[in-house]
Amino acid sequence: MARILMPIDGSPHGARVAAFVARLAAALQVEVHVLNVREPIDFRSRAFMNPEDIEREHSTGATHDTEAVRKALTDAGVRHELHWKAGDPADTILAECTRLGCDHIVMGSRGASPIAAALVGSVAYRVVRAAPVPVTIVR
Repeated sequence: MARILMPIDGSPHGARVAAFVARLAAALQVEVHVLNVREPIDFRSRAFMNPEDIEREHSTGATHDTEAVRKALTDAGVRHELHWKAGDPADTILAECTRLGCDHIVMGSRGASPIAAALVGSVAYRVVRAAPVPVTIVR
């Protein structure tokens, strides 16, 4: 069974990615791992939070950010599992792809302007350049 990693950040682009993966899953037998990469809690806030609160904050945020995508996959009959990690998005996506044994990454592109992408860097670009598996970018 093929395993697809589907990083979702909570933006509206996730619906297009979910629709693409649902069509792909209808043609193939796949297992989808929905990954939400969270911004790490800054060190000042962390000083006032215990590990359980941090875990709950990230888990709740990941559940919220991926709700529509998970519903679309469920409605399409696609088996999926939600994961979340805090850290640099590209590095985390690549690490989770390896950890979960995924065969493919399907992710959205925010469509940043060339200037913004050059200044800030593109998560999709970094993933495509370093991924050990094929990457599909859904615009």
